[in-house]
Amino acid sequence: MFTWWRRFHTPFKLKPKDLWKGRSELLQRIEFGEFEYDPLWQQSYLEDYILEEKTEAIKIKFARSNADTIEEKIRDERKKMRKRQDIMREKHLINENKLLVQLSDALAKEFDMDREFVDGFMESFDGTTRELYFNLLCIKYEKPLLESDDIQMIPRTVNQQPRHYIKRSEQDLLSMWDKTIIEKNIW
Repeated sequence: MFTWWRRFHTPFKLKPKDLWKGRSELLQRIEFGEFEYDPLWQQSYLEDYILEEKTEAIKIKFARSNADTIEEKIRDERKKMRKRQDIMREKHLINENKLLVQLSDALAKEFDMDREFVDGFMESFDGTTRELYFNLLCIKYEKPLLESDDIQMIPRTVNQQPRHYIKRSEQDLLSMWDKTIIEKNIW
């Protein structure tokens, strides 16, 4: 599918050949980061900085032109940026909702629980997706809920995938992305 508005790679899915046999597939997918937040909204902040840079370039390039020409060029760039940002944010909301539904369904199936119970528990739970998994496991086996520190002691089966993996064609935006990370406090 052609996605002209993406400057970053989409998050990866764990391949079936990379799954450990005898371990929960869902847990491995959670640890890999398949059910973590969709990063598109954060990535859309980069567009503001790109627009600033393009605006400065237009002002320099058309310095001898009249103000109306400069404003028209800036307005055109702003429209392109807003369109890209709107698409990214819309896709983010769609993806985020889809991820939550898939996670809820998968957890309910994994632990043979009622979907409404899982949804309610997810709504009130304050922790990572991995911690959610282990606490639902405790509920299934009627054990006391685990603290975050206890869950950190459980070895991971896979490492989490990197987020915000910028496309090779967009490598010139790395310094701007670093600025975005710092100013928008993304991490």
